[in-house]
Amino acid sequence: ASAVLDEGVVQPEEEFFCENGKFKWSRHTYHDHTPHGWLTFRDVIKYSSNIGAMKSAIKLGEKRFYRYIKRFGFGNKTGIDLPGEVKGVIRPTRQWSKLSLCSIAMGQEVAVTAIQLACAVSSVANGGYYIKPRIVERIEDKTGEVIEEFEPEQMQRVISKETARELRTILRGVIEGGTGKRAEVKG
Repeated sequence: ASAVLDEGVVQPEEEFFCENGKFKWSRHTYHDHTPHGWLTFRDVIKYSSNIGAMKSAIKLGEKRFYRYIKRFGFGNKTGIDLPGEVKGVIRPTRQWSKLSLCSIAMGQEVAVTAIQLACAVSSVANGGYYIKPRIVERIEDKTGEVIEEFEPEQMQRVISKETARELRTILRGVIEGGTGKRAEVKG
């Protein structure tokens, strides 16, 4: 969603025909969990339409899609101060099959860590900036005196401020009336 909005290849109110729940791509049929006809891109996200996500990724193309995947830190270690961090699995486009673009658009063919996902979502919340994750904000002695404090480290802009704002609005719709209603947190 971030990539297609940031690149301007899709507008929030642009409509996608979601094939009434069945979409054939390269001899494979993909399905939505709930059949949909026409949905705006905003509603593709709100109702978690795999088919709408695939069609938007097709408009974006493999190379740009992969570039945003990497911008958000997927396939790389975050550098968090914990031992044993892994980088997840994101294959380069030269190793993608004819199904990869569509499969990755709906979250398949990838493996990400919880901290990578938290960093990606936080980038949207942070106005489009990737902030290096950390476990400790500060170290205090037994009296509460601050010994050392660690400031947030802004790494890079992954999407524009405007895209981040629009995506936050779109994602809010997921919990207000879409497939994520149970994730709503009071306050």
